[in-house]
Amino acid sequence: MKNKASTLINETNGELAFKLFSFSDDSNFDHIQRHNYYSIILILIGEAQLQIELEKYIIPNKTVICISPYQPYSLKSIKNISGIVLNFHSDFFCTYKHQNEIETEGVLFHSIFGRCFFNLSNEETLLNIITQMELEITQGKIGQHESLVSYLKIFLISILRIKKLDTNSAKISSKENSKPQILQSLIYSIETNYKKNIPQKTMLKF
Repeated sequence: MKNKASTLINETNGELAFKLFSFSDDSNFDHIQRHNYYSIILILIGEAQLQIELEKYIIPNKTVICISPYQPYSLKSIKNISGIVLNFHSDFFCTYKHQNEIETEGVLFHSIFGRCFFNLSNEETLLNIITQMELEITQGKIGQHESLVSYLKIFLISILRIKKLDTNSAKISSKENSKPQILQSLIYSIETNYKKNIPQKTMLKF
């Protein structure tokens, strides 16, 4: 993927459903962001300052950052950052509904015990999956949504495995996994309570 975006839009409400894009500076993140969708940022080159709510961190290259919906953050370049961002809305893929399959909540997202970033130890695997997702969006063939969801599941499983291998993340993994299911359900209910009359079928365009 070279400096372009691949985007799917929910035709029923005009909101973003799924998006992939590359970046070569901090122009997309240099002010406080607060989105209603999940964001996974791969810092492949350079160094940046990440602000999550009131906390600030220095992020080196080869780092994965997982941002939860409505979580305020900004990313300011220190040394010529570049990388890839994957965004997806919960209407496109609900992590809570698939929590029994992929334990993302409390580990990658909405973690009240650990940091939302970790070392990227195997970028090749993630980049290959991203390439497949980009092709799927570009070609727009039958079964596009189902195919993208399958790739997204593999992508999330892959970064979960990467986080488990990160030594800093391993120290807090037991605490993260102890997060009560009722708390995860409460967060989900708060985030989705404003939504009314969700359509049964989501139409996407790109």
